[in-house]
Amino acid sequence: MATSTVRRTRWVIGVSVGILIVNSFVLYSSIVAFTVSARSLRETVEFRDTLSDVLIELLNAETGQRGFLIKGDELYLEPYYLASDRLDQTLAKLDRFAVTNHADAAEIADIGNLARAKFAELRKAIDDYRRGTSAAAIPLERSKTTMDALRRSIGAIEEQIGTIVSEEQENYDRSQERASIALLIFIAGVSSLLVLILSSTRREIRNRKADGERIAEYARTLDESVMALKRERHEIRQLNEASSYLQSCNSLSELATVFVPLAEGLYAGHRGALYVYAASRNQLDLVAAWGGFAGGSFMLATDCWGLRRGQLHEHTPDAGTPSCGHLHQELPEGAGGTICLPLLAHGETMGLLTIVADMGTGDAAERQSLLASAPMLARQLSLTLANMRLRETLNDQLVRDPLTNTFNRRYLELMAQNETAQARRTGSGFIVAMIDIDHFKRFNDIHGHSAGDAALVLVACHIQRSIRDMDWLVRYGGEEFLLILREISAADGESRLRDLVSSVSELSLCLGETTLPNVTISVGAAIFGVHGTDFEGLVRQADEALYEAKHHGRNQLRMAIETTSVAAS
Repeated sequence: MATSTVRRTRWVIGVSVGILIVNSFVLYSSIVAFTVSARSLRETVEFRDTLSDVLIELLNAETGQRGFLIKGDELYLEPYYLASDRLDQTLAKLDRFAVTNHADAAEIADIGNLARAKFAELRKAIDDYRRGTSAAAIPLERSKTTMDALRRSIGAIEEQIGTIVSEEQENYDRSQERASIALLIFIAGVSSLLVLILSSTRREIRNRKADGERIAEYARTLDESVMALKRERHEIRQLNEASSYLQSCNSLSELATVFVPLAEGLYAGHRGALYVYAASRNQLDLVAAWGGFAGGSFMLATDCWGLRRGQLHEHTPDAGTPSCGHLHQELPEGAGGTICLPLLAHGETMGLLTIVADMGTGDAAERQSLLASAPMLARQLSLTLANMRLRETLNDQLVRDPLTNTFNRRYLELMAQNETAQARRTGSGFIVAMIDIDHFKRFNDIHGHSAGDAALVLVACHIQRSIRDMDWLVRYGGEEFLLILREISAADGESRLRDLVSSVSELSLCLGETTLPNVTISVGAAIFGVHGTDFEGLVRQADEALYEAKHHGRNQLRMAIETTSVAAS
């Protein structure tokens, strides 16, 4: 737009300058024509005046001559002498006109000749009078004839001159009018050009000023972009540095330890939290919080629009989007802004990253930076949680029995020595119990392997529910389980085991719609410090006690026999 305006202005100025040049030429031509007309008119009038002067000088000379001839007094010759001097000059001027005016050269020569002849007649009459021969003077009729001829010649030329003067006067007037009009047009053109140049200059100044302001705005925007880029690079560098730590986390507690300082560095002045789905998938538990986040220790997935929609959800007071229910206590006056980012990995929602910031009135650049970096952090957290779950799955596959979800013998080998060393160091006892499902081979043969697996799962799940979190249940082999009751007295442990035997016998077992017979268990137990301090020895004694329980009718508990050597030790 500005470029087209400048081009149009330049075009108008160019055309104006061209018109001004043409007008200048016309003005110059008009002035030259006016000057020529004025000079020609002046010369013509001067020529006419010269002719009149010739006639006047001859009349003056004739008047002086007649006075002298009548009175005889030399004083009367004064006009004659004066006319004689002036007549010579006038005739010389008349001769010059004859040279420049070729058309009238003959008539001018005749007038000069007649004037000289007339003057010669006057001089001869005076000379004759002085010599006393006045009778020989030129007769008046002859003198009158010469004057009449002279008057006719001068009159004829004056008549021509009158016509010429009229024409030249008209030319002079026309030239003067054209020169005046050209001068007015020139003045108007110069004025218009000056106004146009002034207007163009002012417009150019305004454009330069506007360009300067745009350049300054561009420089400011560029500075903001550079600052935003530096901030973004800094955030990316922080995320890259923290990525290795996040990927190395083995538990949610370690993740919280690494994540909180990272979030406080990235989002200083804001607050937020990290939620992770519980194993039951019915709620999300709070794992980490920063910046004074005051949300609950858990939340429901239905309370978050981000989780319900499966994508980033942003809420600001002026955006018209709803706020999440789990953040109502974070926005008591509705003056802040929030971002909720579902943590998605492998098509599964792992948790939620939520950030609370005053984005309604905050800096737009900071808000854009937050919206750019938060998804990057969310992706990193999603990968971390997915890796942690994968590691947990792999660890469970390594140390857990796939059918009953109890620990396997591999895990028993890893923790047995640690458990024994801790008991020796702290003086706390534990009980090793060997558990076997009674007549399991017959049950399996009669009702099938599916029923046998169902019995194993039922018994394992019931034992898991019956023991404490600190106790360990291991599938030792086939239908045998090994149970470790940690930090428990002999009397309490024996009581718990008897209750376990009794409760298993009361379990109802079904396979589909078929009700199966109840199963029972036999248990043999050995106590650390009572029946020995070696784990393998305790397992052996518990196994012997299990054999005694089976031998004496099953569905019962038998404690290991305290040997003399053990008692002595």
